Amino acid sequence: MFKSVLICIFLWLILFMPQQPQYDLLIRNGRIVDGSGRAGYVADVAIKGDRIVSIGKLSQATAARTIDAQGLVVAPGFIDMLGQSETYLLIDPRAMSKVMMGVTTEITGEGESIAPINERQIKEQEDFLRRFNLTIDWRSLDE
Repeated sequence: MFKSVLICIFLWLILFMPQQPQYDLLIRNGRIVDGSGRAGYVADVAIKGDRIVSIGKLSQATAARTIDAQGLVVAPGFIDMLGQSETYLLIDPRAMSKVMMGVTTEITGEGESIAPINERQIKEQEDFLRRFNLTIDWRSLDE
């Protein structure tokens, strides 16, 4: 009898105790565009920590947070090859104008760069610097 009671308690604990979610984040029903060149497809994306750990139909999966991406595109970050946003990062270090468009990497320095810089170049930017209350107190990337 005692053994039967223990088994019942054990089964109750397994069935009714809150379970830890499998994933930290689950993005459901998004159109996956993965950069491989293949056509986009609807699927779920599971994330644990800072890694994508599963992509597919994950209808039974659980997560600490779930985002319904139906009608939206889920894609890896985009690379901006000619961003030239170095100075704008001093105005908004979060780079929201890039992040909100999905840009996660930017190649900079093409044409003009934040450094090395000399007094003539600083003088040419005087109006811009004054408008955004910026001070250039460096001359090279080492500073």
